[in-house]
Amino acid sequence: MDVLVLRGLSWMLLVPAAGLVLYNMTLALLSLRREHPGPLATSSELPRFVLVMPAHDEGSTIASALEACARLDYPEDRYQLLVVADNCSDDTAAVVRAHGIRCWDRHDRERRGKGYALRFAFDQLLEEDFDAFVVLDADCWLDPHALRRFAAELSEGRRVLQAKYVVSNPDATPVSYVVAVGNEIENSLYYRPKSELGWVVSLRGTGMVFVAEVLREHPWGSFSIVEDLDYTLGLYRAGETVTFVPDVKVHSPFPETAEQLRVQRERWAGGNVQMTKGSALRLLAEGVVRGRWLIVDMGLTILSQSRPLLIVVLGAGLAVTAGGWWRAGDLFASRALAASLSLNLAFLAYLGWGVARLGLNRHRALLLLRAPVVLVRLVIIALRGALGTTARGWERTPRG
Repeated sequence: MDVLVLRGLSWMLLVPAAGLVLYNMTLALLSLRREHPGPLATSSELPRFVLVMPAHDEGSTIASALEACARLDYPEDRYQLLVVADNCSDDTAAVVRAHGIRCWDRHDRERRGKGYALRFAFDQLLEEDFDAFVVLDADCWLDPHALRRFAAELSEGRRVLQAKYVVSNPDATPVSYVVAVGNEIENSLYYRPKSELGWVVSLRGTGMVFVAEVLREHPWGSFSIVEDLDYTLGLYRAGETVTFVPDVKVHSPFPETAEQLRVQRERWAGGNVQMTKGSALRLLAEGVVRGRWLIVDMGLTILSQSRPLLIVVLGAGLAVTAGGWWRAGDLFASRALAASLSLNLAFLAYLGWGVARLGLNRHRALLLLRAPVVLVRLVIIALRGALGTTARGWERTPRG
């Protein structure tokens, strides 16, 4: 390959990689500030919550989530659980009703997916006297103190909250362990410092909280594969913000097998690429032109969603700069290779920080040894998403 072409590719790969690595590392350094747990609401005037749980063919697994909701430390007359049995072909609705829980059946084969189920529920529930809405996936459960903690945040005037989304089965397999490390990075090194700075915090699909006025003023209209990120951007454009609540966990079992990982991550990868092409670069340009950091941060949030894709860019940059150094061996090539090596080492340290944050023991060390195989799978999925060869429609993640 021509030396000039290699130099051009070096710039094209190193500049965005350097920006994203610097962005992530800066946030990680800010996370060193000590975390202080927030207060729990104890007032007699507690807000009335409705927990909305979309469910599709979850009859065999939903019982544990229902039982966890019944154990929440909150007055029974101040919260209610509603399950939307969405296009189910099993006994999900019967299981829910057998637990004495409110359940709505929804059947619409043309409009399938979580976004439509949420709109269906919100439109009707807004006619009732609920103060705030909590969205939970059908395989998730909240910390017992969650609603009291949410109530305290809402009493301070915050209108949209996101709980800390944690993996309940990190030690099951190398797949679940790698996902757990990534989730710990998202929570502790990324979203907590972003929230403290007032930067963009993305909703994550479960553990989301909205005061009723937000849903009235900004009706749910996000039906894409990444409906949570899509709705997040709409909120920020309308002047709303999302507050991350790190001391409330929403627990979820994450993929344990390669097939579960493929289905889940291909769906996310495809959706993130669509958002990147449709919004990220435009938001970056708009934010720079208008001098508004929050708009720039919207674009950076989309771009930094896929760390496997960043690994691809960093690896490609290392290969190209190494090729340029081999062909030319001049000062530019040497500096480009040194910069690429530095970026790769910095990002490796960043991943290691996530490993340390999650905690390491003998069992996890053994899982860590097998983690590169899982990372390769994630990188392949990210590449397929970038090339547009992942599944475009909704596909339910297989349950264990």
